[in-house]
Amino acid sequence: MSLVLTFPDKRFKLQLEHPMSVADFYNYSHANPELVMELETDGSITVMSPVTFRSGKIEGIFTTYLGIWSIETGLGEVFSSSTGFTLPDGSVRAPDTA
Repeated sequence: MSLVLTFPDKRFKLQLEHPMSVADFYNYSHANPELVMELETDGSITVMSPVTFRSGKIEGIFTTYLGIWSIETGLGEVFSSSTGFTLPDGSVRAPDTA
């Protein structure tokens, strides 16, 4: 397994002994809520830095509009950027809004 650290201009990959399962990833992420992480298809983890002030503001506005649309139309559900979704390929992603 590897741990990928993402910085503005560099990525660092730490080699770990075993690929992380989805269950292990959820346990690890709940034990380390200060880390923004995603699980890759190969069992490695990507750790990301927080978004910039401007990007976070835009993300918040977009999530608000999406939430209003969902309430007004009665369609869909809205989730924040800290929600992890397990995809069919086994990866776990946390989109900006969903």
